[in-house]
Amino acid sequence: MDRDQILDRWLDFGVLYIERLEEIELNNQVRLDYSLDSLRAVEAAALSRLPDAGAALDEDDDRFVCGIVGYVGEALQRAAGGHWEWRSAAEPVSPAVTDKLLVERLARYQWHFDEAAVGGFVVAVADDALQLEPVSPLHLLLVLLTERATGEGVISRTWRAWQTAAKRYAAEHPGWQPTKAYNLADGLYVPPPSDVLNNWLATQADRFPRWAARWPGQWDFSAESVDRLAALVFETTPTVAELQNPANRDFVDGATWYLGEALRRACRAEWVYHEWAGQESDPDLIRFIVLGEDYTAPFSVLRYAVRTGQTGHVRAFYDRWSEE
Repeated sequence: MDRDQILDRWLDFGVLYIERLEEIELNNQVRLDYSLDSLRAVEAAALSRLPDAGAALDEDDDRFVCGIVGYVGEALQRAAGGHWEWRSAAEPVSPAVTDKLLVERLARYQWHFDEAAVGGFVVAVADDALQLEPVSPLHLLLVLLTERATGEGVISRTWRAWQTAAKRYAAEHPGWQPTKAYNLADGLYVPPPSDVLNNWLATQADRFPRWAARWPGQWDFSAESVDRLAALVFETTPTVAELQNPANRDFVDGATWYLGEALRRACRAEWVYHEWAGQESDPDLIRFIVLGEDYTAPFSVLRYAVRTGQTGHVRAFYDRWSEE
């Protein structure tokens, strides 16, 4: 995966890590409202649970650590705007970690997103107007655990510095507000009705009998039919180039619609249209989203499977989705 794809995976998983941090890791004893008090409570929990900085890089506690990373980065962005970015392990990030053993472990550190394991670091980037140095929440956590200072820790100090910079700039530039890029941690946004989506859905439903006749199978929207769909995608469009080739658009439209309908029927969900979804070079199919307890673009599920060669990915995704 390239860094944009890794970042997309982080944005998908980040909100789940934050929810788990509050509900399971902290047993709902701390209200994660992105306040300074909540950050101090998270610092105290980290110091209590993790005996040293090395423990933060142990796989046994990776969900706890990912929750802290997600929460700290979101809190910083709420204080000073901005967005998430992904940096490779070779790129310097702030704050610096100088302990040689920690540096070596960081170079090998892996983030686990379902089947994917990737290196590098997610960083919080403040609103451009503030010209603040981007920060890696994981590195902030390592510094916190290394310092083990009494009183306010480096996470809280960094948050206050970002908030102070934003307030100062706002005072000097009346009318300015920090701008934060939307992601699921900001709350589920339900887009308004879309004629583009509605027309596409109506067209696919009308064409489906002909699509099913051309590619015979038991097309009943069951889990087993999702296996058949995945196999058909690998047979018909075995590369991303072929999947995105306009010559195969009728097939891919039908496959995308079918997977979305199977997901929609597996649990309470609906189709929505996100006009900003994906990259500029992506097909417009990436903007057709199925939204329920979670959300996904069915086309992106198919493309990820083809890109990685994981024939079981589509069914595995369906199974996870239907269990939620």
